[in-house]
Amino acid sequence: MMAQEDAVKDLLNNYIEAVNNLPKTKSEIEVTQFFHENYKNYTAELGLSGVVNRKNSDLTDFSEQIQEIINNSNYTLTLSLEKILYVNQKNKVGTVSALVNFENKFENKIADKGTILLNLIASKVTGAWKIMHTNTTRISESKDVGRCSCYIYNKGADSNRYVSEVYYPAGLEVGQAYQSFRIAIKKGKRYIISDNSDFTWKEADGEIYEGETLIGKADDIKAAIKLILERDYTDNCIEMLMI
Repeated sequence: MMAQEDAVKDLLNNYIEAVNNLPKTKSEIEVTQFFHENYKNYTAELGLSGVVNRKNSDLTDFSEQIQEIINNSNYTLTLSLEKILYVNQKNKVGTVSALVNFENKFENKIADKGTILLNLIASKVTGAWKIMHTNTTRISESKDVGRCSCYIYNKGADSNRYVSEVYYPAGLEVGQAYQSFRIAIKKGKRYIISDNSDFTWKEADGEIYEGETLIGKADDIKAAIKLILERDYTDNCIEMLMI
């Protein structure tokens, strides 16, 4: 039973503990039990590139996120309370502001690591304290693996040469890399020649091979290069977005 004077702090600590126990409990309700059915959240996310993403969500969205964590055995989320900044506790309403550290891992690599500035409002409903609203500023500080983006340029309207520009997670910053590609026909076979390797690109069905290994199928050159980049950046990229 929560002491009245510590209700919102206890609620925050119980939520953090429930999230950290998800690999053991595999129970969505163990986390969502602390939230009111009309829960609302506003999040501003500041990534390593400096871009700010904003989104609103509710309990349904939050429940889906928790279920995704449970369903993906390769993914873990760990939270730790760094510091309580402010608490205001009244009879039936309380608020707490805190710094919470987070670490997302995918296949034991850091997908995202940083700090959340969390402002939480809770209310006592039918005898139980529930989280009603959160306002979060999420600041990423380090990534080893995550979503990558690539630009693919043609060196000229009639050219068979292309250049890729890839942005990928690289610890405390976003890495950037360029690579050249060209299309060549040798002895009736079509090839994609990169800085690192040669690939056979079959005209009949679009299959792309590195040696005897099939890496995928593509109907056009940019899609083919994207497949090659996905193979090259397997260790860094969960997803490669072509822009």
